[in-house]
Amino acid sequence: MNLSKTLKSSVQFKAGDGDVPPILVTKIDGMSEIERLRARIDEIDREILRLLDERMEVALRIGEVKARLNVPIPDPAREMEVLERAGEFRPVFEAILEVSRDVQRIRILQQNKRD
Repeated sequence: MNLSKTLKSSVQFKAGDGDVPPILVTKIDGMSEIERLRARIDEIDREILRLLDERMEVALRIGEVKARLNVPIPDPAREMEVLERAGEFRPVFEAILEVSRDVQRIRILQQNKRD
């Protein structure tokens, strides 16, 4: 795609005027702003992934302790506490809790195979 051609076709240039029309500057500035914002989203996503990885490591360790103590994996009171704290992100945390439970179950199964 030729961005220059696309922008020129949607902009009227003034004959003999060497200045760039404001609408063209706005479109270019708008694209660079989108690119900057998307780059920031990429940074945030990397941090979220790092934190999710750390959370799963802690969930694994909790699974190990639960296995030693013969404690059931689901903890409805604790899960409700987490979900209430999540607020508008409740659906995201419901998924996170589901994965955390799965990670704990896998850890317990692995420990049971070793025993």
